[in-house]
Amino acid sequence: MTDKETNKTDSKINPLTTLLSITVGVTVLWKHLNWLSPYLLPSILLGIALYLFYMFVIRNRPQYKHNKYWITVLVISVLSPIALTVNDYLDNSYRIELSEKFEKNMRILRWITYEPTTMNPYAKRHEGLEEIKQELKIIEENGFTGIITFSSKGDLSSIPREAKNIGIKGVIMGIMDPTDEEELERAINESEFVDAYCVGHMFTDYDYGQGEVIYAVEKVRESTNKPITTTLRPNGYLAFPSLTNSIDWFFPDIHTRWYTNASVEKNFRETKYLIEKVSDVQRAYPYKPILLKMISLPSDDAKNASPKEQFMFFRNIVEYSKSDMDFPERVYPSYFSSFDIPWKTPERKWPSGEVHVGLFDKNGKPKKFIDPDSKKEISVISAFDWVDTVQTIE
Repeated sequence: MTDKETNKTDSKINPLTTLLSITVGVTVLWKHLNWLSPYLLPSILLGIALYLFYMFVIRNRPQYKHNKYWITVLVISVLSPIALTVNDYLDNSYRIELSEKFEKNMRILRWITYEPTTMNPYAKRHEGLEEIKQELKIIEENGFTGIITFSSKGDLSSIPREAKNIGIKGVIMGIMDPTDEEELERAINESEFVDAYCVGHMFTDYDYGQGEVIYAVEKVRESTNKPITTTLRPNGYLAFPSLTNSIDWFFPDIHTRWYTNASVEKNFRETKYLIEKVSDVQRAYPYKPILLKMISLPSDDAKNASPKEQFMFFRNIVEYSKSDMDFPERVYPSYFSSFDIPWKTPERKWPSGEVHVGLFDKNGKPKKFIDPDSKKEISVISAFDWVDTVQTIE
């Protein structure tokens, strides 16, 4: 090839390479800067486009015909974010559709968290499939139709499959460590039996940041096509808008501070306050439904704790959630926990009472108390009188 032919080829390739680089660069920047603000990159590109328009169209109008290359750069700079905006709009519309479908399950199903009583994360032991099956059966037989898990490590990843086989209709699969690739893969592999995912629980308590959580959220969504969330305290969703924009629904931790006083009055009042804070999140992001998480009260080992207080607390929450006038729209309750959690002991720095948050004890027996008026034995689980507790939305 002659030098003339080479130069001619280069004259065609170099502009194409530059334009391709611009397009790829804009796409990459769009993906990453959106984490900071959805308006940041469009503002930068608009500034560049206006500068190029001034330099090569207005200022050098007589040489317009000699600036075709830069005009093309200008067009690409403008069209790239427009195309990406359209793509984001279509993607967001699809995600809204997914979350609205899942919202039907939020509304109709009766949700409770489940951690196997044989689980011991300190010993890295999660085995016991037969025990898991038996405990899931107890949950199903007592009227709960949706379960929430916290981790997908080891045999815990088999819980969604076993739950669906038993007849539990809904499963939210938890991923405790978003940076654990093995746990992510285990969760993804069970997507056939999963209705939604929760990637991470209170990441601010761990040594990784929102970037790692966002990466895991996007990976699980792309691999499963299921609605994804992460758990934070209600104000956390407002404090981390990039993470909030990456999820499809809210799953706020509204755990009250019952460690020093587990009275019904105090903790019901605090729960209502936290639900009001959730309403602030809802006003900021009206298209994302909310499932409340960690509504709980222990039955022992805390001041005023007893099965009776536990019963009365849950009964108040159930009645409150039925109140169309007081309870916010598109907000639904879930409860913590199905069984007592033997490994959450004070010796391991867990607050007193954490062991006793279950509706059933570690042996799968329902917690009960004697009503002082009727002298009848009442089970805590009877607080969840499922008759007429389902909310409706249009």
